Amino acid sequence: MKLSLQQPIQYTRNLPLQVGSCSEAFDRLHALLKEFPLGAEACIVCEAIMTDDLCRIEYIQSVYTEPEEKDVRILSIPAGTYLFEQLRFPPSNGAGLIPLLNRFATSSLNSIDHRQQLFVRLYKEGPFAIVVQILAPLTHTIGE
Repeated sequence: MKLSLQQPIQYTRNLPLQVGSCSEAFDRLHALLKEFPLGAEACIVCEAIMTDDLCRIEYIQSVYTEPEEKDVRILSIPAGTYLFEQLRFPPSNGAGLIPLLNRFATSSLNSIDHRQQLFVRLYKEGPFAIVVQILAPLTHTIGE
């Protein structure tokens, strides 16, 4: 599915503890969001790298923001057009996220691209509901 963001989604804080993989970042952010109020969200930035025989997911950064936070933006998902998937059920842990990222990346990359930036967005929708979305940029608006 395609998604058009009319304005950037902004994040104001880095994950407080160092992590080295998307799996580990997902586990920490998921636990962090459980403690935050409704509307809190987080983002894992990663890159899918296609080789001849596999797709490798490399971790870049993870950030989060609480609702109504006015701190300085440190990262944003820029306005633009994205390939988009909202997972029906969030994975129970970070290890379960990786096959989903691989599937999304292999279906969204064309034969010319060998690298694709991915955003994994986690949004606290309800007291016990965290929504997980995967976005891959197609185009961006100027200025982001």
